[in-house]
Amino acid sequence: MARETPARFSDAYPHTVRRTFLVREAPTARETGQRRNLPEKIVSCLWYEGRFSGHELVCDDGTKAEVVSPGWWNLEGGPDFHDAQIRFVTPGGSRLVTGDVEIHLTAGDWRAHGHHTDPRYDNVALIATLYEPRRVPAAKNSKGDRLRQVFLEKQFLDLVRREARRIDPDDYPYSRPDNVGHCCLTLAQSGTERIKQVLDLAGDWRMVAKSESFAEMIAGDGLDQTYYAGIMRALGYKSFKREFGELASRAPYALLRELGRSAGVAADPVLTIQSILFGVAGLTPKRLKTEKDDIQPARHVREIRSSWRQLKKYFSDADSMDRAAWSGRAVRPANTPARRIAGAAHLLARFGDVGISQKIIETVRSSTNKRGGTKALQDLFTVDAPGDYWTSHSKWGGARLGRPLKLIGKSRALAIIVNAVVPATLAHARRSKDRELETKLFELYSGLPRLPANSVTRLMTHRIFGMQTKSSEDPAACDTRKVLCNARREQGLIQLFNDWCSQNPTCANCAVLPLLSN
Repeated sequence: MARETPARFSDAYPHTVRRTFLVREAPTARETGQRRNLPEKIVSCLWYEGRFSGHELVCDDGTKAEVVSPGWWNLEGGPDFHDAQIRFVTPGGSRLVTGDVEIHLTAGDWRAHGHHTDPRYDNVALIATLYEPRRVPAAKNSKGDRLRQVFLEKQFLDLVRREARRIDPDDYPYSRPDNVGHCCLTLAQSGTERIKQVLDLAGDWRMVAKSESFAEMIAGDGLDQTYYAGIMRALGYKSFKREFGELASRAPYALLRELGRSAGVAADPVLTIQSILFGVAGLTPKRLKTEKDDIQPARHVREIRSSWRQLKKYFSDADSMDRAAWSGRAVRPANTPARRIAGAAHLLARFGDVGISQKIIETVRSSTNKRGGTKALQDLFTVDAPGDYWTSHSKWGGARLGRPLKLIGKSRALAIIVNAVVPATLAHARRSKDRELETKLFELYSGLPRLPANSVTRLMTHRIFGMQTKSSEDPAACDTRKVLCNARREQGLIQLFNDWCSQNPTCANCAVLPLLSN
């Protein structure tokens, strides 16, 4: 693998790793486009959520099937789900079967992946495949038993495409093996230069792949709404990502901007936007219990309710969310949905004069170097609002926080940039064939600091580097802080995990290993 310093986001990652991977089927041109736009894991996520349960499915042999339980997500080698319950109905009666389920995009994947000779797949009760072929090939296990298949395309393709815009596969369960990967042993002999190159390519590809989803949103909803929806989902963290995305859909950016600029019944556009977001979210309180020595909550509630009473005429009852959607999940006081909604209002008011997309793109274009550019972007999405009720409270009428906190801190601002701003801007640059914008964006992306560690990056750091870090007593150990020195390589870690390690803890047929060896 030749070392290169691209001026733009590299598309080389999937082509580089595919050369060394011997199991995957060579897809047709039609399937290539489908796989790019609809990853197999999206179908697995929907299966895990039970979105195909309760429907009558028809198997390739004419048997009717109903998913009673999707089963447990398998985090190691073998079928995608264990212990699923499927009710099969034939003219002779019905039978409830407990067994494994394998998810595929195309009918040829079963044989192409070698499942027909792998005993681990002998307990598969059903193969659920998204795309239906013109001619259905028989699927058998290693014992020669024919397996039932269902094809989801006719009933669920529109659902899968729609939900693909909502689902973030990173949110779904992962394995946490105790052992290190084979790559750790390879790196001990070959050094870290090659893993740096692989991580750079994988980090670029993660943004390219994300940008394709954003490109679809831009085509359907426009650039402003796409940025807005992406930012809102990033503000929702893992626990409330879906709800914040729903709120962005029900309270669209164009209307918020118009009402915010006119300031509604309030002189403050922030208060106007807050009242709308809280109102549409169903979070405006009807009653308020406050501390006797704290009159600020009652005053703020009166202002919010007064503004919403006059602004809700712009929204229908169907636009309002159920208050219960925001409950049932434990979050830190600083990260409550109410505080994030308040922070979103400040951001949207900040973009009001020029518009969200113009402001973001201007910031990217005006950057002159990595450090200055990344700081300008982080400052753009950081919200420190002294005097705002929510800087010192986490809920309506609650006790004051120990100290005032930023509504959107630097780490969350960085998460917004990596998960929404970079891929959305990349999508816009490629749609408009703006090479200069992509080059500027790439420079910024390459200079972004790492996000706070999460379970995936911790797992992958251990899996790839093991104990060979500067914290160990080995004088030859590498300093992972220098290898994983930016967001680009951190995103590369996540991409490698999704592609290889999450479902392949044994490292069998891993395409990355040959790239790391001498």
